[in-house]
Amino acid sequence: MSAWWDTEACPTACAGTEGGLSPMFPEPYWQYHSAAQPAISAAGQVQGASFLGRAGPDVAFPANDTIAYVYADSSENVYFTVLEGTSVAAPMFAGLLADVIAVENRSAPTFGLGYLDPEIYRIASYFTANPGPLSPFFDVTTGQNYVFSAGPGWDPTTGWGGLEAPLFLAADANGTIASYEYAGPTPNIPAASNASIPDYAIYLIFGLAIVLAVLLVLIFAWPRRKGELPVAPEFGPPGSSWGVPPPAPPSRYGLPPPAAPTLGHTSATFLCPYCGSVRPAEPVRCPRCGAW
Repeated sequence: MSAWWDTEACPTACAGTEGGLSPMFPEPYWQYHSAAQPAISAAGQVQGASFLGRAGPDVAFPANDTIAYVYADSSENVYFTVLEGTSVAAPMFAGLLADVIAVENRSAPTFGLGYLDPEIYRIASYFTANPGPLSPFFDVTTGQNYVFSAGPGWDPTTGWGGLEAPLFLAADANGTIASYEYAGPTPNIPAASNASIPDYAIYLIFGLAIVLAVLLVLIFAWPRRKGELPVAPEFGPPGSSWGVPPPAPPSRYGLPPPAAPTLGHTSATFLCPYCGSVRPAEPVRCPRCGAW
């Protein structure tokens, strides 16, 4: 088996083995922590990928110029067509898995394979770390497409290669192999992510914004005591004797402000004939208009 690439109809209808890193879907945990990761990282560099995406393919099956039965008409004329690519490989893989399940159901009627991709990578990683004749993968090491070449182990043209059903079934039934955790080596690169801000940072920012909004509401909604006036720090509370007193307001008649009355001197008062305010009877200026 070999990777293949048909350039006869290029550039409008090139055909052949595809593969590489997805620019949309991030690489899953079970693929990142597998023996395929070094090859996936290298493929991303060749592809010029901006982040580690879901890499494919996972496995490979014969798919080049396969003759397939199509139908027979009423005159018993049989028609065939030539298929290639996923249209052949996918049904072949599905048929292999159906045979595996049918065999197992003879002794275990509830047998099922479940989500198979992570298990494929765990089994392949086990046999990468422990090579031997019981590996169910038929490695494809020849051929290429327009970007990548096939090689030992996982590659972006044929994945882990083909599958041998009896060996795969035996490996799947072995708990040590089916649950194997690959320990490396894995390049020191970050896991794939489409998010520019981690989730915990978003929650932290959102929480701080809520706290700030509550504090602002409390500050502006806090009730003031009736009649409470703001206090200028340089003069102290109203009626205090410390600090520098505020300057006297200018007279509305343009006269200089009145002189401060002599402390400790008592006198009668009367209405100022100029402004009508209460003023001392002594020969001092009116404290309001400044008139004598």
